[in-house]
Amino acid sequence: MNKQLYKTCLTCKIRFPKTKCQSRKSFLENRKFCSKDCHTISQVGSCPKELLAHHKTRRGEPARNRGNDQTLVCGECENDFTVFEWRAKQNPKFCSHVCASKAKDFGKTSIAKRLRAGTDYKEWRTAVFERDDYTCQECNKRGGKLQADHIEPFAFFPALRFEIDNGRALCIPCHQKTETYGGRALGYFKSKALSGLN
Repeated sequence: MNKQLYKTCLTCKIRFPKTKCQSRKSFLENRKFCSKDCHTISQVGSCPKELLAHHKTRRGEPARNRGNDQTLVCGECENDFTVFEWRAKQNPKFCSHVCASKAKDFGKTSIAKRLRAGTDYKEWRTAVFERDDYTCQECNKRGGKLQADHIEPFAFFPALRFEIDNGRALCIPCHQKTETYGGRALGYFKSKALSGLN
């Protein structure tokens, strides 16, 4: 049976045992401290004073290249944000990666797609499902894969996009049969516009 090995910490002078994951040789030759804290304490003040000024990080003193903080305005959300002087020289335009990615979309994502990915659309969809008790309003089948259908098409009636009365829960087959599904929405809008003129 192996006997438990112990060493004395050079900082706190407390005896500590060998861990299971450490080899016997490594423990005896390399281990000097009981913890990382004790190792850190042992390093404080160990650097000669004449070399301290040349070190990149100096304990208790700010970095020499930091400079003064500067306040800029984000190009996307228009909120103020603070950067270091060296960073301000690089002319940052955005306060975060989120604002930068929104601004650099370059119109690739349509407004309709952005609206459908937003929280307003998700809340509207959930409200429609809860009102209809998660039941298809055409075939009365409850549950399964449901879709929130806009009675008046999403693309052509912006004012009704988030009106709960303009939505209904439909299963996929019933949704595909509606006169406003997919490309049929344009024909529906044109026919409604013509009927409005007459």
